[in-house]
Amino acid sequence: MNACGACSQDFTGVRDFDSHRVGRHDGDRRCLGTGEMRVKGWFVDRYGRWSHPRRLNGSVRVPRSGVASPKVEA
Repeated sequence: MNACGACSQDFTGVRDFDSHRVGRHDGDRRCLGTGEMRVKGWFVDRYGRWSHPRRLNGSVRVPRSGVASPKVEA
């Protein structure tokens, strides 16, 4: 479990957790919002955790609704 204490979202790993934090550490650091993450290609896995788009190779995307859909090749 890699839950964020600031935004309460859960992430698939520490690297994904770190990636959702943006801005400088000296004051304007913040979490990406769920809308921002979706626009950037983030997705929620079958366990309800946010995953970075780099994880899409061979995986299945699961929207927040919980209904799985296969990855679509572009």
